[in-house]
Amino acid sequence: MARVTNITRGPRFVYANGEPLLLERNETRDLPLRDAEIANVQHQVDAGVLAWDGEAPKAKADAGDGDKASPDLTVAQLLAQAESMNFMQFKSAASKVLGAPAQGKKEDIVAALQEKAKAGAGGAQG
Repeated sequence: MARVTNITRGPRFVYANGEPLLLERNETRDLPLRDAEIANVQHQVDAGVLAWDGEAPKAKADAGDGDKASPDLTVAQLLAQAESMNFMQFKSAASKVLGAPAQGKKEDIVAALQEKAKAGAGGAQG
C-alpha cells in the first residue's frame, strides 16, 4: 500500500490495482499500486500534481512489464509499442528518445517520433 495525496486544485484520477480511482482535492488515500502504477504516480509526483505521503514505494526489480525497457527504446520500437503503452510511460519514453520533453496528445508525439524516424533513416537507430 502506498499513501498518495492529490495536491492539485481539482480532482485527479489515478490507477490502483488496475482500477481508476478519483482523488478529490487534498484527498489522501492508501492505494494498492502495481509496479507500473507506482511509476505512473511517480511521474505525477514529479509533475507536481500528486504527493507521496511518506516514503515512495519501490517497484520490484524483477518487474517484466516493460518499465525498465522504456528508457532504452529506439524510435521504431517506441512507435511499435505506442498503442500498448499507457500515456505517461509513452510520454516519458518519447521524451528520452526525442531528447526534449514530449508535448501534446499521443497523436502529436507519434507524429514527432515519425519525423525523427524519417530524419534519422540513414543514422543508427538500434
